[in-house]
Amino acid sequence: MCSTKGDLAPPAPRPPGRGIRCTWLSKPVFGLGVTAPTYPYRCCPRSTSTASREGTMPSPSPTRCFDLRMKSIEYFLFMFCFTDRASRYRQEVPDDPGEGTSSGPSDRRRGGADGLRASGSGDRSRSGSPATKRARANVRPMSHERQEVVTQAIAGLIAACQLPISIVDSEGFTNFMKVLEPSYKVPCATTMRKRLHELFCQVRENVQVALNELDFISLTTDCWTSRALDSYISLTAQAITKTWELRRYTLCTEGMDVNHSGDNLALALIDMCHEWDLEGRATSITRDNATNIVNAVNQVDFVEFNVSCAAHLLQLCVNDGLKKNKPFMDACKKAKKVVAHFHHSTKATTALEAAQVTAGLKEAKLVQSCSTRWDSTYLMCKSLTESRAPVCAVLSDRNVTTAKQSRTLQMSAEEWAELEAMLPALKPLQVATTVLCADDKVTVSTVRPVVRSLLDVHFKLDDEGLLELDPCEEHVRDFKVEVSRSLTERFNMDASAVRPVEVQQLAAFLDPRYKDLRAEPSPAEAEKIRDLAKQKMAGEAAVAVDQDAEGEAPAAGSGLDFLFCGEAEAAGARTWQAEYAEYVAEPQISHNQCPLTWWKTRQKRYPTLARLARRYLAVPATSASSERDFSTAGNTVRPNRSCLLPENVSILVFLFQNRNFVLKLLGMT
Repeated sequence: MCSTKGDLAPPAPRPPGRGIRCTWLSKPVFGLGVTAPTYPYRCCPRSTSTASREGTMPSPSPTRCFDLRMKSIEYFLFMFCFTDRASRYRQEVPDDPGEGTSSGPSDRRRGGADGLRASGSGDRSRSGSPATKRARANVRPMSHERQEVVTQAIAGLIAACQLPISIVDSEGFTNFMKVLEPSYKVPCATTMRKRLHELFCQVRENVQVALNELDFISLTTDCWTSRALDSYISLTAQAITKTWELRRYTLCTEGMDVNHSGDNLALALIDMCHEWDLEGRATSITRDNATNIVNAVNQVDFVEFNVSCAAHLLQLCVNDGLKKNKPFMDACKKAKKVVAHFHHSTKATTALEAAQVTAGLKEAKLVQSCSTRWDSTYLMCKSLTESRAPVCAVLSDRNVTTAKQSRTLQMSAEEWAELEAMLPALKPLQVATTVLCADDKVTVSTVRPVVRSLLDVHFKLDDEGLLELDPCEEHVRDFKVEVSRSLTERFNMDASAVRPVEVQQLAAFLDPRYKDLRAEPSPAEAEKIRDLAKQKMAGEAAVAVDQDAEGEAPAAGSGLDFLFCGEAEAAGARTWQAEYAEYVAEPQISHNQCPLTWWKTRQKRYPTLARLARRYLAVPATSASSERDFSTAGNTVRPNRSCLLPENVSILVFLFQNRNFVLKLLGMT
């Protein structure tokens, strides 16, 4: 519509909204709530004269043309500012809660051409797909603090879940983070590697602080070679805290560029102990029975005990016994072929599962024997004999197994009998290995009682009915005889006046479950252990006296202490001899009770013995802790990640094994 003066009237101004405002702007812009300069829609005012009706327009005045040019310049300047501010406005101004349900200003606030189209599209804009709505949604920029928190969380995820560092460069992870945090900038693998190294340094400091609070530390070590032929040496620590909690820490899994000779391993162990400030506090090092590592630990002079891995000794005893049972070993070779056939044939595995269901058995996979896996021979025989009928049915089915395969794999009745006859003899050794490899229980004091139980209960031979034994029973008897001989020899279960007391014997005396030393072969051997305990107590008492002389005087006893305990104890001067005599008179507790709980309630009653118990009960009976580290390393250095550098493997294994520190550091616990 035209005004009465002949000028084109501007449209009615819209109510101002949130956005940019300028004093010279008067025309509202859709979607932003800002105003644009009003300018004439024509170059000159419309005339209602005859000339206008005839199609001719009067010439505008010079002043009018100048004003028009200036307003045009103003308009283009505004449009330049509009495009810049509009993009920032879409990031700064959030949508109203009612977006998607109304076609009012909240729909137009998306800005730009999309806002204009949305305002005029009606129901069609509201029926858009969710992906379109998410694409149009405003993205709030992420603060630097939030960016750091998310990056640290990703580093913790990689460390705690053994994920590859290159996952941050994958398209799937990038798309996942766009959905989770659209404004988050995913770091590259190089940056994430640096973050993991920073996380490693922080966790290492926390582990060092935890170690500094411990008085006595026991170590385990082992060596390993990855699929990339990189050599590693591992060191783990175990200790009992002042609150009588058993703690375990992985200290390092370092790569070795030199060969695994005894001298090189000794230098590596000494360097790692010096790096972690363990000299003077390391009680023992538990290792396997390889000659090189035995010689290496013997060269570490600041360690009191050189401990052999009890689980490895048990496996050596089993191997000694199996060598005497050739029919069983031949049956095991055939059993390995049968298990390998089912592992390599999907058709045979499916048929075995169906046959197990038909026989009313639980679906279970067959376990393969491996020379480097403890108890794997027992587990293979057990799984195979439990599924004997389904296995025979599948091997006899010509739709699944060919005649040639069946002739090669079918086991005779005698071979099945050998496997079944050996299971009762192998089971005690498997259970003993599992008990001694526990990482959350005191195990060093259990070694000799367990071995004594194997000798006197499970492998005790009965001379009656020897003439009535069948061939399988004779083979089992020969196996038990050889294992008993090997156990006695390898664990030093016979009496010897010249042999020094081992840490397993001293720990058994300090464990209230085995303090009577019933596992020892003679009273003289038990008395030798008690004499060593007295020497240790005398030394600890002398150290305690020196510390009391440098520190505060002990608190004076009460009148009741004098009446019930005597003058010496009331004055705080109870001797270690009285402490020893009272401990020996204590009743022995059940083997199912926790010795740490017992000592926690009696550490004030037996302070000298309690200090010895915290020192020697923390010794691990096996090197299973280091074995678990290498299992983690094996999961890290997978075939598709065999090019990982040893330093990166060391960082990833350290973070995963100490993941409780990682989660605590990131505030995830």
